[in-house]
Amino acid sequence: MLMFSLNAISAEDNSTLLATSTDFPDVLQAPNSINVHVSDSYVDQNKTWSEDGVNLANASVSVYDSSNNLVFSGLTNSEGNVVISNLNSANYNVEIKYSTYEPYRQSVDLSTKTSQAIDYMFIPDILLLMDYSSHNEKMDILMEMSKRVAYISTMDYDVSREWLFDYAKFIHLDMFNEGSYTRLSGEYLKELLQNSPANINYNVAYTFGIYTENMLNATGIHIVGASAENNTFHTIENTYIGSYFQADDINESDVLNHNMLNYFRYVQYLINPSKYTNPTLIEDNAPMMSPECGFYHPDLGVYTVVPEPQIINDWIKSNPGYSESDKGSLNWMVTNYPNWLVSTLDPTTLFKTFEKDYVDNIAFDKPFIAIATYYVGGDVVDSLIRGYEANGRAAFNVFKTGTVPSMSSILNKIVDSSNVGISAITSLYSWSLNYGNGSAASDLEDIDLSVLKGVYDISETSYYNELGPQIEWTFSVTYPSFEGVYGPIVLSYVDGMGKSHVIQSGVDKMVKLACQWADLKDMDNADKIVSIVLYNYPPGKAEIGASFLDVFNSTYTLLFKLHEAGFDVGNISDIPSLRNLTDMIVNFGNKGSWAEGLLNDYVESHFDELMAHNQLIDLNQFYDLTAHINASLYEWMINRWGDGLGKIMVYKDRYILIPGMWFGNVFITFQPSRGWEEIQNYHDLSLPPHQQYVAFYEWLDQVVGVNAIINMGTHGTLEWLPGRNIGVMEGDWTFELTLNPTIYPYIVSNPGEAMVARDRIAALMITHMTPAMVSGGLYGNYTVLSEYISHYKDQIKLNVTSNAEEYKKLIIDFAPTLGFDKFNESNQTFDD
Repeated sequence: MLMFSLNAISAEDNSTLLATSTDFPDVLQAPNSINVHVSDSYVDQNKTWSEDGVNLANASVSVYDSSNNLVFSGLTNSEGNVVISNLNSANYNVEIKYSTYEPYRQSVDLSTKTSQAIDYMFIPDILLLMDYSSHNEKMDILMEMSKRVAYISTMDYDVSREWLFDYAKFIHLDMFNEGSYTRLSGEYLKELLQNSPANINYNVAYTFGIYTENMLNATGIHIVGASAENNTFHTIENTYIGSYFQADDINESDVLNHNMLNYFRYVQYLINPSKYTNPTLIEDNAPMMSPECGFYHPDLGVYTVVPEPQIINDWIKSNPGYSESDKGSLNWMVTNYPNWLVSTLDPTTLFKTFEKDYVDNIAFDKPFIAIATYYVGGDVVDSLIRGYEANGRAAFNVFKTGTVPSMSSILNKIVDSSNVGISAITSLYSWSLNYGNGSAASDLEDIDLSVLKGVYDISETSYYNELGPQIEWTFSVTYPSFEGVYGPIVLSYVDGMGKSHVIQSGVDKMVKLACQWADLKDMDNADKIVSIVLYNYPPGKAEIGASFLDVFNSTYTLLFKLHEAGFDVGNISDIPSLRNLTDMIVNFGNKGSWAEGLLNDYVESHFDELMAHNQLIDLNQFYDLTAHINASLYEWMINRWGDGLGKIMVYKDRYILIPGMWFGNVFITFQPSRGWEEIQNYHDLSLPPHQQYVAFYEWLDQVVGVNAIINMGTHGTLEWLPGRNIGVMEGDWTFELTLNPTIYPYIVSNPGEAMVARDRIAALMITHMTPAMVSGGLYGNYTVLSEYISHYKDQIKLNVTSNAEEYKKLIIDFAPTLGFDKFNESNQTFDD
């Protein structure tokens, strides 16, 4: 048995105490000894707490005599043991410390015994029940602060931690609603609380929940600061706990760090007021609020207004407790703070201060893109700002947590007052930008800017779900779309530990599309390049068109409307007639594999024009255009369609053809066929696009530099390419080929498929009515002509020649006005 000597000092004599660092049973009978074994309930390997514990090395063990003089100090060995022997027969106090746990102290009487064993396990005595994924920042700060703190997540409930209730001296329940959990009902919680020291001693906090007598009775909660005579939620102690805990979970937030530090200090005081001081008595320790409204830039900081801690302290003391409305929030946050904010906040003045500092300190080429969020900054916001600025755009974050004033009203004010100008908005808001009033439509109509939807912090399950983020889509995308917010792009996800991860490919896609929508706002119409994309599948002249839309007439009319709006459509007199335009469009339509001769004829008869507009793509250019394509998608394409240029719309194995014709800066073209000629290819989720399809969208983006695509009617195929149903991301073909703003006229009677286009290719949908329908038969002037003919026949039967001749004359004169050939007496008779 290995022994080692410590220079421990005895108060009674100068003998040397011996400490044994070995297994506990071997020295249990050592004379005049205290045998200590220490364990830790926290198992670092599993990141949880175990009732069995693990042996704890390097725990500090100190022994004091009856006069509180130190007689021994040492550390436990790797087995968690230390034995102090050669002690005098007397009374001692043993203190065990480790890390940030509360020290443990125990009296030992060796006056009548020769040895005594102490077996102690460190167990957290502060227990929080809350959704860890929502409050991971708070919990991580608290657990980093002290090992006294543990938690059980209400949404991912771990029954193996329930034993902690029996040791908890303080318990905090946050947002508990007994109808929200599978296991954790009110009755179940009542059993867990029954024998907990925290509940026995009225030391349970309950925040942001349901404040009814039924809740108290159902759960048996004994509220902190209350008593058996008056067990109420609205104690000053419970109010302070909620006031510290209301800080937003924002990483590296000074407010959050301040509140969590004083939260912990206050809990220590509530557990042991004789040892710890009440931090709320010191003004600087009062709860602080996270910035609730303002402007942010990573290089300039936060521009906001927040109440001073002393003001919050006054609100807490004068208006303690919680609202019993469905909001379940602190009284002072429901009444005092909103009134203060309305009287103090002036978004326009605040923004002008921010804008001036931005102009003075940051270089930019183009007006702002605003990023609207609930909370200030964060990794996603910083990534978007850096991306926009890398593209020459000024950018900033406007944040608003509460509903009064609304985000849409703030946007309305700053868009109107900005000197730099705001050209587009990226919204990370769910539900509505004006939730309190039910819709932001009127504000957004006044603002008149593109508002693109950034979908952030989806769950890890949704991120890896091959169908996409199903759960989040309704409140994140569908509801905002009702007020005109469109173009959803997934920007981040939250892992199982509550940590947010930026999806850089999503950020890059949002930056690219938002910058292009902003350019559409800023550019002169004469400089904009527009592609009108028509549909022709299966290939062939008979298959050109769209559902319930006269594509040829619509395209013809659109050219003139674009001209009237200042777009460059070339010489207006060069635009052919509707009939001639129709013939020209039919001529350059998609050519099926059976019509190689037609393809060759088209290319050869327009070769110079096609080359001049780079509409013939050779192999080297194809490789350049597709160099950045996701590697797995590219491999999928060539495995299905072969190497090189493929076989569809390829001229003599040398060039991929991009069919179409130019009118100034307007390019009329056809979306490539989906596959071969079978109609079932349209929605085939196992069929990758072919080379011409991929080259088509890359060419529009990289070679043409198109500013906008107009998909002429219902419907195209880009939105039906393989990939996630919603929330398309890197690795989905639709995501890969959505490269430019898309404006999509769509039949109003088909909202289901329109939502697919909106959600998968970030298109701006514009509905059009169904065509007018009339009963079959004659109508208009044809009815008049028919009546003339009937009258003529009647007069012939009646042998009233003079009247018959009058009707004959009317018919001969009127028929040509309806498109009939003129009557020619030389080669036909009237009655024929």
